[in-house]
Amino acid sequence: MILLGIQIEVLATVGETVQLNAAALNEMGIPVPGTSFSWSSSDENISTVSESGLVTAVGMGSVTITVTAGGISTTAEVDVICLPNLSSPSLGLKGAEEYTVGSQVFARYQLTVDNRSDYLNALFRQAPELPPCGLNTNAARTWVDNFRADGTRIYGFCALQTSDDLDSIWFAVPNGTAPPTAVYVTLTDRLCGIAYVSNTIAIAS
Repeated sequence: MILLGIQIEVLATVGETVQLNAAALNEMGIPVPGTSFSWSSSDENISTVSESGLVTAVGMGSVTITVTAGGISTTAEVDVICLPNLSSPSLGLKGAEEYTVGSQVFARYQLTVDNRSDYLNALFRQAPELPPCGLNTNAARTWVDNFRADGTRIYGFCALQTSDDLDSIWFAVPNGTAPPTAVYVTLTDRLCGIAYVSNTIAIAS
């Protein structure tokens, strides 16, 4: 068995480092001295790892660091993406459509983030180390919420998987009910504690 001292680490900027520490244990859980470890990175364009387990951020994204000893491996996830100066979401309205749930008809307003390519897919990875979304213990690292112009929350998404999913966000009101006059969205990176707030757009009834 191999134990890693860190399973998930966030590096805020390129050039930052973190030391991963591994220990080999026997079947009784007792450390095995003198064990040799080999380290590897799943993407050296994002993070490199030295022979001693020192991880260095060289680009933005997420990587898996693997340590191996005696044919047994374990991994740690490294994210290099705390981006406080990322551009604000550019929100747009794609249109509206009717849809039915059971016997109730709704008007669904389809939204998009036009600059979604600015947001790395790693922001939407499953994050079991963070609080769950209801019963979903693998909710996304970044949650997206829709708000009325006065700050009242309308609806949200806690399980988007990639930045392309920002082209498929929406909110709905019962058919015949006036929609909000204007809305905006927030993208909340729960791991880094950063909220990206969009522009406010008008919604035609």
